Amino acid sequence: MKPVFSPPSGVKGLALSICAFWGATLVVNGLIFSLGLNDRPMATAEGVLPPGYVIGTVWSLLFAGMGAAYWCVVQRPAHVWPGSLRPQRQILGLAGFCLAYPVFTLGFSVGPLVVAGNLVCIAWSSALAGYFAPKLRLVAGLVFLP
Repeated sequence: MKPVFSPPSGVKGLALSICAFWGATLVVNGLIFSLGLNDRPMATAEGVLPPGYVIGTVWSLLFAGMGAAYWCVVQRPAHVWPGSLRPQRQILGLAGFCLAYPVFTLGFSVGPLVVAGNLVCIAWSSALAGYFAPKLRLVAGLVFLP
């Protein structure tokens, strides 16, 4: 099965993949700031969450890592991946979930949704890291970080 997004091999393809993932988070971060969803004075003042620009910067770095992981996986032949799991789609799904996280938590303002989102992200990224670890340790680390 052909990947949804198939960057070319080489440094150019790696850069394209990183830029695509990084660009997606820049768009979402821009929406978050323009809609005022980053304004959480109580959570920031109480030390529960860091300032919005810190979260945005960290997210950008994590998404660049997921872009690199995606590129590494796409470069491997399809027969390398056993079973019906499509690792490229799993990485895209995890990235999509992470992109939607600030939206479905209403700007991190609904505590139970924040906790549930964290648990889903931890479980999903842990499962993917376990799947990738035997063949691609770097990819396992990059998908585990979010």
